[in-house]
Amino acid sequence: MQGTQPQLPNIVGPVGLVQGLANDIARHIPAKRDLFGKSLGWYSVTEVSPDGFLESRVGDLRIVTYPTVHDDNLPGSLGFRITWRDKVIAYPNDFGSLQMAEELLPRIRDAELLILDAGSPGLGSPGHLHILEAIELKDRANARLLLASHIPDFPGRVEAVREYITKAGREDDVIVAEDGMYFDF
Repeated sequence: MQGTQPQLPNIVGPVGLVQGLANDIARHIPAKRDLFGKSLGWYSVTEVSPDGFLESRVGDLRIVTYPTVHDDNLPGSLGFRITWRDKVIAYPNDFGSLQMAEELLPRIRDAELLILDAGSPGLGSPGHLHILEAIELKDRANARLLLASHIPDFPGRVEAVREYITKAGREDDVIVAEDGMYFDF
């Protein structure tokens, strides 16, 4: 019996993703990687260079990936702008500094939900934003709701972020990410 092979789910990430996933998955389950490095078990993998963009569409869903800079000492990472009909979710993953904000703004502007890594303990730290920097970027991008994520589970860190949100009077448009959250647009 012949038929078409089902399309593999696609994972998109920065250059080096295939090897990183292969290493991680090999610790837990047997993984298979083809000679060209484009599949990993049951998934196809697309590596995007730090200067590359990729757009995917499925019906009304549009996903654009773009490069972000975590910090000068780490390899590039990717951000995502996900659009479904008139709703936008923007996640500039591991975006580490307000110095790059002007370049980032067009990719996160007018998002219904903006997800920012906001776990830095201090202003101006490399790697991740402080919650006050994340709020500033949310306002500049005219995003409706900020989801502060990637906050280390160190004693007192999440509470400190929540305290900054409260002091800024932003409980209505800034929330701290928690496992199991979902949003209904």
